[in-house]
Amino acid sequence: MNVNKNEQSYVSLSGKNLIFKSFDWLYYNGHLTAMRPVAILLTMMLIYGDRVSIQSLGIAYLITLIVYSYDRVRGLDEDRVTNAQRSEHLSRKRKYYPYLLSLYLVALAVIVLLYATAELIVLAMSAMVLVTIGIFYTTSLKSVTKHIPAFKTILIASEWATTIVLLYGIFYHSFTSIFTLMFGVFIFFKLFISSVFFDIKDTESDRQQGLKTIPVLIGYKNTLNLLKLLLIISLLPIVIGVFIFSQPKLTLLLLPFDIIFYMIIRVAESNEGKPLKYYIPAHLEYMLWPLGIMIGTIVIKVL
Repeated sequence: MNVNKNEQSYVSLSGKNLIFKSFDWLYYNGHLTAMRPVAILLTMMLIYGDRVSIQSLGIAYLITLIVYSYDRVRGLDEDRVTNAQRSEHLSRKRKYYPYLLSLYLVALAVIVLLYATAELIVLAMSAMVLVTIGIFYTTSLKSVTKHIPAFKTILIASEWATTIVLLYGIFYHSFTSIFTLMFGVFIFFKLFISSVFFDIKDTESDRQQGLKTIPVLIGYKNTLNLLKLLLIISLLPIVIGVFIFSQPKLTLLLLPFDIIFYMIIRVAESNEGKPLKYYIPAHLEYMLWPLGIMIGTIVIKVL
């Protein structure tokens, strides 16, 4: 049977569009961002051979989704300048977001009620505090970046690194373990790098608001060069943890994933940071961590 080349091209193009639209939907609605702490926590559990806690993963997902959904809906007017596609997408569903946020909060409460343990109750209380901090930043603390350089980036990286350490530490009773602390520092660097990278697309609107973000302060090219340096520095907590404090060698499997973010930076350099879809793959590095650890574990057992 002969197939028209134009039809083949159309099918291929439609498939590609479907993939991009799927990523756009996941990114614009906060689901891709919410998967980040889930992937990080799952990675920690796999590295240390812990029993995987679906409850803590669910809490991590929901608190992130709540904070970012609120932040994006509240910032719709600002997004019309720097992120028109996301603003248009979210504006169509703006009236539904109060119901969605209520649904996310109910789901969080259901997890705690169904699996009511001392650890989960403490987890939920900690989660609500962190949600409050995230929302408080959106409503009040953002203006502090007008006076303190990079305050926004430092706060975001610190808040989510602390969230991950809390979620892992409470459930596995290991707040002060070398593994938890070193991994927490590693995550801080990684989230700091991600936050700075995502700030690039908001440079103009941040400058208009007088926010002293790193891209506003040092410019586009210098920001990308700084990110390359920070990628190297971010490797140190892992290397120190394994070779000085005898932490699981499986952790070293995370180091090659920095190549993904480095390639994204290179793409941003050659395309001046646009179009927006070049920012979306920056989330994918974290999604691949658990898969990398599982494959590494299987290979080690076979060998």
